[in-house]
Amino acid sequence: MDAPQSNNLNPMRTPFSLDAWKDVYASFQGAFDTPVARRKQDDEFASDARRRMREFNEVITFGLQNYRDELTEIMCSRIKAADDAAADGDYMLDSDDCISVLRGTWGAPSLNDCPAKPEAASAMPTAEAAPIRAWMHEEDPERVISDIQKQQALRDGGASASSVRAYTIALITG
Repeated sequence: MDAPQSNNLNPMRTPFSLDAWKDVYASFQGAFDTPVARRKQDDEFASDARRRMREFNEVITFGLQNYRDELTEIMCSRIKAADDAAADGDYMLDSDDCISVLRGTWGAPSLNDCPAKPEAASAMPTAEAAPIRAWMHEEDPERVISDIQKQQALRDGGASASSVRAYTIALITG
């Protein structure tokens, strides 16, 4: 009687997978390449068959391992290329997108799929409107620094830049 067929096939356990081959070879070794088996069948033909199976195992293991490594690299490079293309529009690939990439059915997102870039606040003065001379602290109106101080701290970065982030209210001369 035939074994029941499963609809849940694991692609890494197909007859062509490395793990499946390792199971097949282990079965061969357990049945025909043990000390007891070698004593029972110690003729030239059995020794030659064992030697050939060991050599074949080395070739097939090397080939399947390299195939799996190459396939992994191809899949990763496809996902990376799609993600890089999508990043231009500020779009992040999700798992469904990655599956589509691997199947070759993924299309770059349209502009409607990407979040709109925030527009600059119209209340902020621009350099063309009036020069900014100083910045007032957003929580304490008595704390003010010059624009030169803020720009220098932002250029320096690190703790200096962090210390001026709360100075968000531009003060202009007019």
